[in-house]
Amino acid sequence: MKTLAEFDTLEAAKEYPQTRSKMIHRDTMNFLLAKHSRYKRLKEIANNPLNPLSELVDAFMDSTEYNLIQSSATGQGVIGLMQQLIVSEGNDEGLQSVLDAAIATANEVYYPYANATEHDFAKAKGTCPTKQVTPVNGYLKITLTQDVEAHRPSVYAIIDGVNTYITAFSEVGAAKSYNCQVPRGHTEFYVDDTYGAIA
Repeated sequence: MKTLAEFDTLEAAKEYPQTRSKMIHRDTMNFLLAKHSRYKRLKEIANNPLNPLSELVDAFMDSTEYNLIQSSATGQGVIGLMQQLIVSEGNDEGLQSVLDAAIATANEVYYPYANATEHDFAKAKGTCPTKQVTPVNGYLKITLTQDVEAHRPSVYAIIDGVNTYITAFSEVGAAKSYNCQVPRGHTEFYVDDTYGAIA
């Protein structure tokens, strides 16, 4: 899977799909077959030794889990069997609906960066600007001059010449002031200012 930093734009990252593969439990498959009125029909095929697909369907119906994972050789085999059944049953629309639903369940498409913010993207790219803030009695106070995406800005201090992560604010977003406790002993800190909204 690509990391957030590998995308050119946040929009491209949000639209990046991934597939989460999983086996289908027999209860789910039986429900799909029954929902489309095909459970009894497959049982009939399995119990009819004259049907050329009888043995395969019998094995299929006897499964405790079903593999319809498209990246798997076994999954491709099971998908192929169901396609054979669909054709042998006169291009059965009900069985096609079962197959479509089973493939979608076994190969769930999701978008890992769908909720990524500009702040997440800037941090991943290493381009997040910071604002210098002076602590008062062990606390930092920042004031946002405008509403921005909800996010948790990180706080850094220069330690031995290195910009070092110290803590993070609780979620900020609305145009108002926020406080964050920081360790004493530093005269200045730097806070993520992705949106240029810190006064």
